[in-house]
Amino acid sequence: PSNIFLHIPGYQLFVSSNGHGNGVAIYVRSNNNVLSVYSETNSSYQLLKLNLSSFQLICGYRSPNSSMAPFVNALQTNITNDTQTIVCGDMNADPSDSQLSERLMELRFTQMINEPTHILGRTLDHVYSNFKDNLHYFIHSVYYSDHEATSMWM
Repeated sequence: PSNIFLHIPGYQLFVSSNGHGNGVAIYVRSNNNVLSVYSETNSSYQLLKLNLSSFQLICGYRSPNSSMAPFVNALQTNITNDTQTIVCGDMNADPSDSQLSERLMELRFTQMINEPTHILGRTLDHVYSNFKDNLHYFIHSVYYSDHEATSMWM
């Protein structure tokens, strides 16, 4: 399907999708310089990595019943050392018992979301950062999902 209906004036849209309900999308203001884009899509997870002039943003979606290990390996492979990085997305795992959280904390990332993002009271949507300068987020309810929406800006 076309992304024409997802267009927001003044923003660029980047998508990595594997069908309805599986994937990620990132909007970036048009005046931001996106240096490179990497997308990885399969039946277990989707990753989208944007390298911008001052940081990298990696957004992921992991299918609920898929193995965590390949997803963690793909994320780790895409993290550039010594670069300010944000890792976010619907990980379908609570950070309190997640192999993903353990690995990212070993890499000196901080999980920023500490409240439920799912209708059943779990934190399934994560935002990790290895820096905190001027990074803000908020969570808000949406009518079309059992997850809350997470918005970030710098």
